[in-house]
Amino acid sequence: MLNFVSCSAAIISLVFSCTLMAHASPNLARAWGEQAAELHETLAKTSSTELPAALETDLIRFGRIATRLSKAGTAEHPMPEDLGCIFRGMAEETTVQLEKWHETDDASAIADAKERLLAMLKDATIVSQASELAMLGETTELPENLSEGGQCSAVKIEFETYSKKAS
Repeated sequence: MLNFVSCSAAIISLVFSCTLMAHASPNLARAWGEQAAELHETLAKTSSTELPAALETDLIRFGRIATRLSKAGTAEHPMPEDLGCIFRGMAEETTVQLEKWHETDDASAIADAKERLLAMLKDATIVSQASELAMLGETTELPENLSEGGQCSAVKIEFETYSKKAS
């Protein structure tokens, strides 16, 4: 009987968390953007090659919320595919740069990881505003001069800050 209760509780918890994930709100997008601005400020002030544990935890949470937002929206106001892709890319970039930070003692590699995180966090404030509007049904047409490339099958957006790093 106890096993049945535990199993039922686990299923209810899973269903509830999936429901919450599917209904990420415009408020979550706004809060995520505000968190990005705060993380940017905190990371910019970090002068050592040692990443403070609290900041790392907040960056990991930031990436997880980005994944959640990539699947956000409703049937009436779905998240545009390009924004969903950007969120997935930001979640992946967070993980990649944190791993890069931990895998080396090279100060220039750590500085590069920090700069990439700072650029992404700056871009996240803009992306959060666009996703908030999309979830409210207030979308606008995307500009036609978006660059090609990227990992998404939708319209590709390449942030200027990342383009400079690649060259």
